[in-house]
Amino acid sequence: MVFVFSFYRKWNKNEDTQLLKNIASTSSIYMKTDLKKEAAEIFRKTLNRIKPEKLILQQLSLEGNHLRIKDDYIPLEKRQKVYVIGAGKATARLALGLEQVLGNRIKDGIVISHQSENPQTEFIQVFEGTHPKPDYKTLASSIELLDFIKRIPAGSMVITLFSGGASSLFEVPAGAIELSETRQIYDALLKSGAGIHEMNTVRKAMSLVKGGKTLQYLKECAILNVLISDVPGDYPEFIGSGPTVENTSTGNDALQILQKTALIPKTPESVIEVLSSQKNEIQHTNKVRNYLIGTSRICADMAASFAKEAGFNPKVREEAYDISASELVE
Repeated sequence: MVFVFSFYRKWNKNEDTQLLKNIASTSSIYMKTDLKKEAAEIFRKTLNRIKPEKLILQQLSLEGNHLRIKDDYIPLEKRQKVYVIGAGKATARLALGLEQVLGNRIKDGIVISHQSENPQTEFIQVFEGTHPKPDYKTLASSIELLDFIKRIPAGSMVITLFSGGASSLFEVPAGAIELSETRQIYDALLKSGAGIHEMNTVRKAMSLVKGGKTLQYLKECAILNVLISDVPGDYPEFIGSGPTVENTSTGNDALQILQKTALIPKTPESVIEVLSSQKNEIQHTNKVRNYLIGTSRICADMAASFAKEAGFNPKVREEAYDISASELVE
């Protein structure tokens, strides 16, 4: 996904358009050295400000017997403990931040992150997985997480931490689908030109845990989804393929996408069978709230604020693009 902001001091419209092309181009950058340095500094400051643990500390706090998430205040009983689950490339850092907020209010937790993350968490275990395609390490970690989820008592408060990458990092194939077949479809979708919404629609339908299916193991629990979005539109059900978000797509939707991308002939029979027989009829008794604490728009606005401090006149595009930078400027 590409979220573009442009900034300028004295350029006219035509020059600004050319500058945007130069910024977006992956093959050539013609900016003056000083402008390149300023752009790099704006980028560095933005990344530092939107670190996952910092987003948690900005958006969550424990205030008396209430947990504040953004503008909501959720009452907690005096000795109430919470459980934490999640997956994603940012999730280990989110877990580290959440521990700073809740401390020993956390009863237990497991999240799955990619191999390079190794935060020193105290209450939340961090398991390893792989991205962009799940492997047997991902599967083993996902089975551990699913087993943990099944043991969370009914009526508990559960905070979930999901971010981009969760589609690969949290995966248990549905039905008779083998992990190798899941990897085959993931790879084919990545090469097909399908958009992220389309890819995650297929991923949800193929999975035992995605597309809201994890909710069936958390009977009557209060679910607080704390999310970092990397998808256009910031729809919670598509962030990490929405393990704990009510799903609106079906197996038939997934089949239509495979047909559209000419992947049906390459799709294993086990996948076709699961998608053809899937019914979106899971009844949930959960109380689910979704909180977006990080999005590409937040990132773009943050970059624009630093650009303004540097003396530029920033403009943030309203659209979020699910295309490459080279396609954007064509």
